[in-house]
Amino acid sequence: MRDVFHTDPPPDHDLAGPAPDPPGTVYPRGRTPRAVREAQMVAAAERLFSERGYEQVSIEDIASSAGVARGLVHHYFGGRKQVYIALLERIGTMREQQLPPPSGRSARARLADSVSRWLDWTEHNRTIWLAT
Repeated sequence: MRDVFHTDPPPDHDLAGPAPDPPGTVYPRGRTPRAVREAQMVAAAERLFSERGYEQVSIEDIASSAGVARGLVHHYFGGRKQVYIALLERIGTMREQQLPPPSGRSARARLADSVSRWLDWTEHNRTIWLAT
């Protein structure tokens, strides 16, 4: 059964990605779309996990940081583990988008290029990577 309050995300938006609209956007009927709320919760979790680590962050912390009720986090994700999985999916999507296919003629050159690009990406996204 379809949730009557569910708003489908835009076709090019993954639920764990950044919010599709800037902060302060006014939505119809005053309701923030589900995709935006989920993105806000994942972003809040990312900040908290990078500051304190997974074990030190609670659902209450995520909800408070995202400006939502604890029950909404449970409703959308089920629990802290599922929020963490959504964050990992977001990081994986970012990595795939930012790391083009390796270049080079030989397998060794492509491998070296892949490793180099991955290490550069990891260094550039150090906070996110360490949070996971």
